Formats: sequence, structure tokens, C-alpha cells
Amino acid sequence: MGDLFINANDLSPKIRKIVVQSDIWDVIDNMETRVDELKNMLDNNYQQHKQVVIYLHCSAGVDRTGEMSGGYYMKYLNWGFNQTLTFDNTVESRHMNTPKENALSFYCWDLFYKRGTPKDCDTPFD
Repeated sequence: MGDLFINANDLSPKIRKIVVQSDIWDVIDNMETRVDELKNMLDNNYQQHKQVVIYLHCSAGVDRTGEMSGGYYMKYLNWGFNQTLTFDNTVESRHMNTPKENALSFYCWDLFYKRGTPKDCDTPFD
């Protein structure tokens, strides 16, 4: 997984849209594919009528868990960016590290440009 040291909201709207739509921000993390794989894994188990518990954990401790689960929350549960970060930070009892929060910010904008939601990608998080 890669680290993003710039937040999508630090870019001008025009540059941000170009960067997000180029998918250059997602070359290493591949969030779109991995979030969809997580969804497919859940769907396949539910179709087989199994009870499913998914345990996600980043063994390196660099917040990949929060990044991927956060992407799932925004895309498939229609959560906003702030709701997602609040939940991730509550579950972990600390703030997500900045590079992974930045990746989640880019993913939020990617979803916004493709689907029109979530609407709060530019809302600063405290």
C-alpha cells in the first residue's frame, strides 16, 4: 500500500478533479478494486446463507484497515467522509494516520465525481 502525503482538499478544484479522474492517486493502494473485492467476498458468503464476520487488520499498523473499510462504508453503506472517519477513529481509539486519511479523501472525491456522493468530501475533519 502506498502513502499519499497530500490531501485532495489541498488542491484547487480543477487540479483535484484532473488528479482524481486520472486514477494516479490509486496506483499503489488500488482501493477501487480492493473495496469491490471486499463487497464481493461479503456477497458470496451471504448468498450461501452463511453468517459472516469479517476481521480486517493491517499487520504493519499503517491504517490500511481503516482505509479499506472506510472505502467500503462510503461506497456501499453511503456514509459520508466525516461519518466514516469518526467511526474508524472511534473503533481504533485514535486518528487514522495522515497518508491513509489522504487516500480516503481521494477515494471520497473519486466516488463523488463518479456517483455524486458522498457530498462532504471537502468538509474538514477535526
